[in-house]
Amino acid sequence: MRMLMGCLVLVFCGPLVADDKKDEKIDPAKLLGKWAAKERELVVIEFLKDGKLVLRYGEAEKEAAFDGTYKLDGNKLTVNAQPGGKEEKSTVTIKKLTDSEMVVISDTGKDVVMNRVKGK
Repeated sequence: MRMLMGCLVLVFCGPLVADDKKDEKIDPAKLLGKWAAKERELVVIEFLKDGKLVLRYGEAEKEAAFDGTYKLDGNKLTVNAQPGGKEEKSTVTIKKLTDSEMVVISDTGKDVVMNRVKGK
């Protein structure tokens, strides 16, 4: 459970950091699909069309997953998840979103880079 929470915090950290691009809008279609944290290859988040998401973490034999929801408002991404039955809500600022890379700003101000997972 601690690993799960650590993964969630790594990718979608608490308080927002001020950003110069406050009004920048993100194309929601580019967000859809699977994204893997660059520094944590065993963390994959899949954003679905209906505002739902699936977060998977761990190795193949020990993989765990949980469902959640997300909302995109401009460049602010709010994620709600219930790992272990406890609701967790996080909001991050998307700094960059291309077809292959997403960069979000963590609560420490550090950029967290995620790469799109290609294939099935």
